[in-house]
Amino acid sequence: MSSLHTVIDASCIERSDKSSYSDVSCKEHYDKSSYSDVSCIEHSDKSSYSDVSYMEHFDKSSYSDTNKSSPKKRKSLGGGSKDLGQYPPIVILFEDLESFLPHVLQDYISICRNYIGEIPLVFVFGIATSVSAVHRLLPNAVSSMLCMEKFQAPPSTEYLNMVINQILMTSQYPFKLGSKVFQLLLDIFLYHDFSVLNFIKGLQFAMMDHFFTNPVSHLCCSMEELEDRVTSLKPKEVEQVRRLMSFRGFVEGCPPSKQENMLLNDKVTKSEFVVLLRRIHNYHSHLYPVLKCLHIMVSKIPKHPLGKQLREVYSRLLKSFICDTEDYKECVELLRMTSKDELMDLLQQCRSSLTEDLPPDLSTLPSDLDALLDRFLKIDGQIHRQT
Repeated sequence: MSSLHTVIDASCIERSDKSSYSDVSCKEHYDKSSYSDVSCIEHSDKSSYSDVSYMEHFDKSSYSDTNKSSPKKRKSLGGGSKDLGQYPPIVILFEDLESFLPHVLQDYISICRNYIGEIPLVFVFGIATSVSAVHRLLPNAVSSMLCMEKFQAPPSTEYLNMVINQILMTSQYPFKLGSKVFQLLLDIFLYHDFSVLNFIKGLQFAMMDHFFTNPVSHLCCSMEELEDRVTSLKPKEVEQVRRLMSFRGFVEGCPPSKQENMLLNDKVTKSEFVVLLRRIHNYHSHLYPVLKCLHIMVSKIPKHPLGKQLREVYSRLLKSFICDTEDYKECVELLRMTSKDELMDLLQQCRSSLTEDLPPDLSTLPSDLDALLDRFLKIDGQIHRQT
């Protein structure tokens, strides 16, 4: 009889949030079809008893249409399991394996082995201490039934960085968080739950609050739709935009003749809306490539004045104009004392981080960095010739 396939997740050793760990494990180690299998079992009628026989019935009923072979052809080499390449496995997650009673776990594995010829099973053991806990819980007679593989899921902070980089730190999506909201979501994640799902829920709530409570929130759109949406603004909506503190500050900085037109003439105001909103879109398209380069340059500076992670530099940027801060000036002074080899390595990393879809104003930045690196190499050549 074939062995049960078991995957051991030791990622909880370095992670305190068990709830987020289980979510990551599920997402990383079985496909969507398998996930639907598990969901159906978990959300079945509570009055029915979901034992292994029920799982066998569920598997047969779910894939009876695709199974056209005879029972003999479905036997694998070991004498009993289906071809896992044809039938999505039923994944059973054991979160916090150390909390299970040893005899219960041993009996369950032994029972499941009797059904391995009928249903494909995969166990995921969540380990919070060390992998040796499996051998302490399972004697050799039981562990020999399992075909165990160890994996290490990335920490939840890496998934957080992925969410921030792909959703917030991109010009593709116009919706952005303010400095206080972004810092609040970060603090909740770092100091309370380490849950990426809760961070995403907080982001979703912020979006819902923005679009449901702000009458002119539909102006948060792509560049292509911008002009049409501004043109369709009603006089009442134009007046609401005029009351915004940011727009009032902009009007106060304009000449008196222009101020009167912007406050009384809706057509002039709408045209100015389009100019300002396009300027914001262009600002975001220029910001994020340069911000990544800035993070590369300052991430290895001692004491990390601007932060070690990209999200920390981004948070500082949201609060104020970063070039006017004392921490930025300190980073510049420390970079001036960096050795030539280290500085060339940082510039090379900046060059590699720049993609081909740069805005027109930054299209020459890669070639400028290449020219700067060539100058360093020429300096090396001159020094060698002089020596």
